[in-house]
Amino acid sequence: MRDKSTIKYSQIIAALEAENLFISASRIDEQAEYSKIETDSRLIEKNDVFVCIKGFVSDGHAFAEKAFNNGAALFIVEKKLEQDYQQIVVKNYRKAAAVLGKLFFADPTSKFKLIGITGTNGKTTIASLTEEILRRNGKRTGLIGTLGFAINGSQYKSERTTPDIFDLNRIFEKMVEENVEFVVMEVSSHALALDRVYGLHFDAALFTNLTQDHLDFHTDLQDYAEAKFKLFEQVQMNNGISLLNIDDPVGKEFYNKIESNKYSISFDLADFQIKECEFNLESSSFQLKFNQFQKLNSAPSYKESSREVSLNSAPLRKGRSREVSLNSAPLRKGRSREVSLNSAPLRK
Repeated sequence: MRDKSTIKYSQIIAALEAENLFISASRIDEQAEYSKIETDSRLIEKNDVFVCIKGFVSDGHAFAEKAFNNGAALFIVEKKLEQDYQQIVVKNYRKAAAVLGKLFFADPTSKFKLIGITGTNGKTTIASLTEEILRRNGKRTGLIGTLGFAINGSQYKSERTTPDIFDLNRIFEKMVEENVEFVVMEVSSHALALDRVYGLHFDAALFTNLTQDHLDFHTDLQDYAEAKFKLFEQVQMNNGISLLNIDDPVGKEFYNKIESNKYSISFDLADFQIKECEFNLESSSFQLKFNQFQKLNSAPSYKESSREVSLNSAPLRKGRSREVSLNSAPLRKGRSREVSLNSAPLRK
């Protein structure tokens, strides 16, 4: 469980300076300590930190007085408040909230493996399958997405695909308390554009596709794509693994931009090759071939020898259970493997 001790003023300043977010401070109290941090003035209690975030409907700066009356002792702002409150002016309040969230919640994503799934379509399906494969093979897991969040198979509800940064850290904290080893998380373009996942320690990420969607929020497809790529920039900073659908033009562009630890997915020759697809009203099945290769003169050279891995994972009917088996011996250099996946649709 997280250390519930207070956070010092000097720790807050140091965290903001480390990310080049600090601009200035008013009514400095080097000895001050704070209990918790919020972006909602209604949740503020005595000795809390209030981050003033400007949203699409309201501006947190307008609720500073209410937060003060509720007990806020420090304000994180982008524009200096007229009131004579202790306040820190920052360059970006959303990034500041993310950085301070890590500080107040003791950096929970550094304590498990975090896998991000992004793209227009397929996030929920892929995240759910990935989490269940891990859990059915004895791993302690977390899942965050459109349907809420789950810890070791127990389901909870959340309001957004990617929750508010402090709500998200509370979920992560609960997962740490439950000794979770892997967390699979749907990551929306909104969350990336609004820095709701800024600073999280992503160990791996997967890109599904990009289609005409969310253009009420993003100015155009290029802006939409750039928001998605932020996830892979975070993965690269953490020396993590990127998996990309290169049959999608944007996925291929991302693959070419990423410098290391990247794997391609395609119906054609790729690191992960999808083969022998079969679809009917009752089920879907395909084989996933993993090709390990060496680069010769900058061109990948694939080997054809392979070994078999069986993976059967059909979505559950209500009240049913199932087994997922994954038997996989380590590959030798230059080998590939076959994975078969059988997935039956849910029945009401």
